[in-house]
Amino acid sequence: KLNALKSEIEIRLALIEELTVWFARAPPPFALHRLSGGESSDCFRFDLDEPPAGIPQRLVLRLVREDGGAARECAIQTAVAAQGFPVPRIFREGSSASAFHRPFSIMAFAAGRDPIADGAVRRLPQILAGTMHDLHAVPSDAIRASLGAHGEEISRMELAATIEETAEFALAPAD
Repeated sequence: KLNALKSEIEIRLALIEELTVWFARAPPPFALHRLSGGESSDCFRFDLDEPPAGIPQRLVLRLVREDGGAARECAIQTAVAAQGFPVPRIFREGSSASAFHRPFSIMAFAAGRDPIADGAVRRLPQILAGTMHDLHAVPSDAIRASLGAHGEEISRMELAATIEETAEFALAPAD
């Protein structure tokens, strides 16, 4: 438990450093709350009392374990969000060269759905099918352009697999 506390303190200090660079001033005080889930990443919610214009008060820090694919995921999430798909907008991202020593993204918080709690468990196959249909309707040119802007090239097969991963992230319940 002590190692987990030390790790969260280190993450908080790195986040303060990153926000200071991003906002060009020290961030206001904030609480950091670990979110559940995340096989390939660690996610934390935090609220800023006075965020800069255009930045929501409630944000999520996502720390990915490895650089491979992190920029690709951010590029795809950015592209599908710009096309109206309901994923959180990414405001900032970086590689393992960051203060976190891991790839990261800072995005808007989006409340998740719990299909069991809201009585939709029987409709889950239709919900998932509808989500996948909508995601696959996003023009691939928009995704490819975003990937290019992030310095990523991707084959059609890799694009399909990464879109599937983005859908899983979009459907994951948030705390």
